[in-house]
Amino acid sequence: MIIKKAMLFLVFIVILTACGMSEQKTKLDTPQVEEKKNLPPKKAEAGVIDDLIAFQQDVRSVIEEELVKQYPTKHPDSGETEVDNEALLEDLVWYWDNDNKKVIFKVYHENSPKWKEARKHIEERLGEMVVIKQATKNLKMLKDLVEPVTDFLKTKNIKKDMSVSWSPIEEKVIVKVDDLTQELENEISSKFGSDNVTVEEMPDRNAQDT
Repeated sequence: MIIKKAMLFLVFIVILTACGMSEQKTKLDTPQVEEKKNLPPKKAEAGVIDDLIAFQQDVRSVIEEELVKQYPTKHPDSGETEVDNEALLEDLVWYWDNDNKKVIFKVYHENSPKWKEARKHIEERLGEMVVIKQATKNLKMLKDLVEPVTDFLKTKNIKKDMSVSWSPIEEKVIVKVDDLTQELENEISSKFGSDNVTVEEMPDRNAQDT
C-alpha cells in the first residue's frame, strides 16, 4: 500500500507540473533490483521509491532539455528560459508509466514541426523508454474546460466535497461530487458533453485509508 501510494503521488505531481501535465539513460541495473528482494520490507519499499525518483530525475532532465529548445518562454520573475507549457499543450502532454519505467507522450498535433524536432532527439537519447500515443481530443481544450465546469458547479451552491480535474490518460475532465445525484450528473453531462466530462461519486476517504 505504501509503494502504491508513493507511485501514485509521483505520477500525480508530474502530470500537474508537466501540463498545468519531462530523460539521460537510467542508471539502474539488474543486480541492484535483485539485491533488494532480500531486504526487509521497509528497506525494499524505500529502495523501489528511490529507484523511481532516480529514474524520473534522469529522464525528466533529458525531456525538458529538448522541449525547451522547441517550446521556450521566459519566466516572468527570474527571466530564465523554461518550457512554455501552454504552447506545449497545443501539441502534446507527457506523463509517467512507473510500472514499466516508460515515459508516455500523448500527442494531438503529430505533424507539428516543433514536436517532430523534439521527438527526434528525445527518442535518440531515451530509446525504448519512450512511448508515443495519439490523442483523440484537443488536450488544451480539455484543460481549459476545467474552469467553466468549476464555475458551473459553484452556481449550484453545492455544500458537499467536490473536485474538478482533467486526465490526459482518459482524455476527459473528471468531476467528483460527494453524494452525487442523478439530476446533477445529467445536468453536467448535458451542458459540457459526456464525451468530454466524466461525473462520478467522490470516493469515501475513510474507505481508502483502510
